[in-house]
Formats: sequence, structure tokens, C-alpha cells
Amino acid sequence: MRAVNKIYQLFIFIIVSGVMSCKQTTLSQEAYATYIDSDKSELVQSKEIGNFTIQCEYKTPEYIALKESNKDGHLVNQSKIDEYKNTFHFYMKLSSSKQTDFLKEGIENAEEYGHRLAYFTEHIQNNISLVLGTDTLPCSYSYFERNYGVQKVSTLLVGFDKINTDLQTMPSISFIYDDQVLGVGPVIFQYKSQNLKNIPQLDI
Repeated sequence: MRAVNKIYQLFIFIIVSGVMSCKQTTLSQEAYATYIDSDKSELVQSKEIGNFTIQCEYKTPEYIALKESNKDGHLVNQSKIDEYKNTFHFYMKLSSSKQTDFLKEGIENAEEYGHRLAYFTEHIQNNISLVLGTDTLPCSYSYFERNYGVQKVSTLLVGFDKINTDLQTMPSISFIYDDQVLGVGPVIFQYKSQNLKNIPQLDI
């Protein structure tokens, strides 16, 4: 199933690339979501450190609005998109190669597990920042989606309040996770402004 998804994402990316080369940058909702989720867009970055895999994904306001509208069974519209435009949105996904629940990796007792869980649910936003040129933005919110071991990948939703700048005007953007509990050290994900400029528009 994962191989099929990868092939589908590659197919969509090839179509998007061809469309964009013709300066037609508007995509259907399905194609837009697939593009944003694809590692081919370079909006998705991943690092393997020890037994951990940490993935960082930039998500546009249009993408967030689309996902939220789909949950509610509604069609996305501009007013819904505008609700998310004052925040830079990222997903940080974590997994372990040896444990179904990454929080259990390398620990020996329930107390250590509880300490990690408390960190990811209550304190992690103090150790996440976004560097835009000479400006460093603190994390304004984080929400840890627990999966209770049902899936290998756990997701942290992260947001930064926007300042008077556009990500597309920055030569590079750095998402920094200064880990305090997994032993992976500071993890830095860098995004090139060109990849942000290449993001197509959502057809609404």
C-alpha cells in the first residue's frame, strides 16, 4: 500500500510540475493535498537519528483549511483559508524503527514514559523555533496527537505567529527542534524559499 501511495504521489507531482511549467498553477483539492504531502515538493523533510525518524512538513493555510473543511464535511472557501493565514503551520512526525510507540524507545520504566509523554503534550513548544533570516519566532502552539500505539507515526501540530514577512522572501527558513528527552540533540530542517514559491494555488 505504501508503494502504491508513493507511485501515486510521484504521478501527481509529475503532473503538477508539467502544469506549473506551463504557468497554470491552480490545482484541484485532491491534487493540491497530494502535492503538499509529497516529499518531491521538498516541503517534507526527514532525518533518521539512531532508532528515531523525525519528519518535518510545512503546511500552507490552504492545506490546513482544506483538511479541516473535509473533517466537517464542508467545502473549503476563502474565509476558511483566511482563518489560518496569520500562522506558519508545520507537522512534526516522529517514529521509532524498533517500537510501535516511539515514546517507549530506549526507556526502562513507566516513570520515564510518563516524563516523555508530559514533555510532548505540555512542554515541547518551549524547545521549537522558526528562524526567518535574522528573526527567530517562538512556537505559539503545539498539539500532540497520541495514537496509543495503533500506528507507528505520531504527529505534533506546530504553529508560529506570523510577523510582517513572507516565507517566500526569505533566502532560507530553519525549523529547529531542540530535543530534551529523546537524546537526538538539536534537529534542524531547512527550507529554500524557491520551494515555497513553487507551491501551486488551490482551486476553490
